[in-house]
Amino acid sequence: LPVQNYVDYMGTILQRRRMEADYISTPSYYPRDNKDSECIWTAGEDFQQKVIDILLKLDYYQFCDECRGSENDLDLSGATDTSMTALSTAKVKSQVRPTQDNQKDELLSTASQSLPTKPIMHTFFESVVGGCCGMSQEQHEQLLKAWKESWEARGWETRILTAQDARKHKDFGTLEKKLISLEINEYNRRCYWRWLAMVEAGGGWISDYDVFPLELTAELGAEMGKNGTFKAFDNHVPSLIHASSNEWDRVIHLMMDLLPNKRADDTVISDMYSLLEVSKSSSKNSIVWSYRVKTSINYTKGSDSLSLDCSKYSKQLAIHFSHHLCKRAASAQVFPLANVTIDEAVARRAEAALLLMDDYRNCQAF
Repeated sequence: LPVQNYVDYMGTILQRRRMEADYISTPSYYPRDNKDSECIWTAGEDFQQKVIDILLKLDYYQFCDECRGSENDLDLSGATDTSMTALSTAKVKSQVRPTQDNQKDELLSTASQSLPTKPIMHTFFESVVGGCCGMSQEQHEQLLKAWKESWEARGWETRILTAQDARKHKDFGTLEKKLISLEINEYNRRCYWRWLAMVEAGGGWISDYDVFPLELTAELGAEMGKNGTFKAFDNHVPSLIHASSNEWDRVIHLMMDLLPNKRADDTVISDMYSLLEVSKSSSKNSIVWSYRVKTSINYTKGSDSLSLDCSKYSKQLAIHFSHHLCKRAASAQVFPLANVTIDEAVARRAEAALLLMDDYRNCQAF
């Protein structure tokens, strides 16, 4: 089907690129050399049929299945589009009217290339030997595992960024030198590193590894992530953020520019306070600020048990099991784990978070 007339017409409407370059065709319809080595072809017909049955539940593949080989199928044998000239007319015809077997093969092949990918929820973890912040190294790792399990249960892929990712950024040395000169401790320096790691990761979503999903499913995350604007969902607390790589880079440089030249004795310096300074600056309007992360635990105390108050969790994307939240809940005796001290509540956040996730899923079932 020639498309040049359509291209010429749209060229009078759409704005052209500021910098045009010669078009280089990269056709994707040539037969693959290593098809026989792909697992789906060696898994047997029963497995292939199951894949087809699953695919045909999707509107896109239903439409393709009904169209291919019907009177509505496009006959490309007369195509003049330059991207098709590399194929012989005979080859084009053989692909236009496929047999039922070819339909099955091509449906499977298309599926492997066209199925939507899951969005990625990143976190940053670089262990401090011996642990820190009221938790042992093992307890931090348990919390990280609980974080991974919980986000993947909501349909996400997860990726754990480390110092190695941050060090790829060209300004890592500059930032680290500045932080050390301000006598920032090892833990808080790591918090700044994650911003550079997200630039190098290509941008996207990140949460602290003590943030657990509520309404933020993979489907919702993919929809909300279509816009690369810097979005902070816990206001100036960088517990849940989405932004493009360029936006991550822009905001970390704003934070770097706002760091003091000399640290006063009573000044607290962390990436949270740096983001707070950005929120007070003239750059705040280019960032979308919101409160969509829950920062409290709401259980109702019964005679011998706790029950989650489901109404308090609606319209919240996630819950942040911060030190402050755990201490406050333990003091009020509404922490998911019974009979724990304040220090134990902080240390056993992984167990508590998984219990709350189970209770939250029960809320959704009704």
